[in-house]
Amino acid sequence: VILPLAMATTFTLSSVATAADVKVIWSDPDSYTDIRQASSDTKSSFDRRVSSQLEGHIAKLAKVLPEDQKLVMNFTNVALAGNVDAIRGTDSVRVVQGNNYPARLAFDYALSDAAGNVLKQGSEDLKSSTATVRTARDEAFGIEKKVLTNWFKKTFK
Repeated sequence: VILPLAMATTFTLSSVATAADVKVIWSDPDSYTDIRQASSDTKSSFDRRVSSQLEGHIAKLAKVLPEDQKLVMNFTNVALAGNVDAIRGTDSVRVVQGNNYPARLAFDYALSDAAGNVLKQGSEDLKSSTATVRTARDEAFGIEKKVLTNWFKKTFK
C-alpha cells in the first residue's frame, strides 16, 4: 500500500521563485495492477520508495509552473515497468526487457489558479514506449519518471 485510500501528499516548493503547489493522491493503491516489490524490500518500504520517487519527480516538474497555481494529481492505477521474476529460491528481481511489460500510469489531474479556477484538467492512461525504456533504465523508476516527464512537457508547454 503506497498510502491509505485517498490520502495525499502536498508539496510546496518554497526554495524556487516560481513553483506551483503540488498535491499527489494515491487512490485505492491495493487495486493497482502491478506495484510488487522485489524481495530486497518489504512491501511498505517499497511502496514508500515508489511514492516518494514519483512525488519528488512530479514536484521537480512543477517548478516551471507559476507559484500561484496548484496541480492536483490523483493516481488511480500504476503498473511499474518490467515484471518481478523469481531467482534462486525465494529471491526475486524486477526485470525490464524491451517493452514487454510497459509502465502504465493512470491518473486524473487538475491545474488551477489562486482563485481556484480550473485552467486545465483531464484523465490520462499513459504507457511507456520502447524508446522510453531504452532511454530511462539507469535511474530508480526512470521509465515511470520519463513517462511523466513526456506527459508534463506535452500538457503544460
